[in-house]
Amino acid sequence: MGELIGHGSFANVYRGNFHDTEVAIKVIKFVSLKDMEKSLLEEAGLMVKLRHPHIVLFMGAGIKMPDLFIVTEFMANGSVRELLDKKEVLLEPEHIKKMCIEACKGMAFLHSRKIIHRDLKTHNLLVDKYWSVKVADFGLSRAMGDTDGTMTACGTPSWAAPEVLRRDHYSYKADVYSFGICLWEMNTRKRPYSNLKPYQVVIAVATDGLRPDIEGSIPSYFEKLIRVCWNDVPAERPDFPKLREMFEEVKCPEPKYSNPTYTKAAPDLQGSQSLPNLADKNGGSSKQFN
Repeated sequence: MGELIGHGSFANVYRGNFHDTEVAIKVIKFVSLKDMEKSLLEEAGLMVKLRHPHIVLFMGAGIKMPDLFIVTEFMANGSVRELLDKKEVLLEPEHIKKMCIEACKGMAFLHSRKIIHRDLKTHNLLVDKYWSVKVADFGLSRAMGDTDGTMTACGTPSWAAPEVLRRDHYSYKADVYSFGICLWEMNTRKRPYSNLKPYQVVIAVATDGLRPDIEGSIPSYFEKLIRVCWNDVPAERPDFPKLREMFEEVKCPEPKYSNPTYTKAAPDLQGSQSLPNLADKNGGSSKQFN
């Protein structure tokens, strides 16, 4: 096991090598908690069934106390959230479009397997060395229909759909709402509701219809998609296959670079526009895998 590349409340993530392949190793901190063993077994059991170009590749796991860990492919460019926080990263509208299409492909596959992610956010959209986006972190995912009639409020409040925060019955459309928040982040490079405490976000989103401010710098073609994704009525939100089609129809300006590019001082293309956590469900420090 190599250098520490991410950490959070529940786990540390290390860079490693497995049969001459770079990997990320998420090591659970609380080895004394029996529930962690069950949770990790469920996460590993889910990930092993998911093979898709835009889902982070599961490579193995240790699921017996005290060795609790998950091994995945290494994502060299970290998370989308990390890229957004780096002022030197130039992210053009065409780059955002490409990243969103790839995320939609991953999420469409997940939903086709009747799995709800339940914690989709920019921290869990990881970027490989080729700038390809893949969906990660299935610790809160659940099979649709796997419920006794009650639905637990989960995920991170700033990205959670209002029906989730209200503890209403929810569907895969809750992930679409979360994706709308991600798209807003990619265009503003800001964090949603940064001036509010989590409990304030829960109340305002669930009961008052609060959404992040739509700034004038956000292109109209992205604004339309943001608004349709975070519609308060789940049935009015598109599914991910439809959302992918909508992104593919978007006409962006010709990009200066084919991929996001590190510059000494990236210009602000859209006013305050923007663009990979790992082990912490609430957003710990990381270079890969929330």
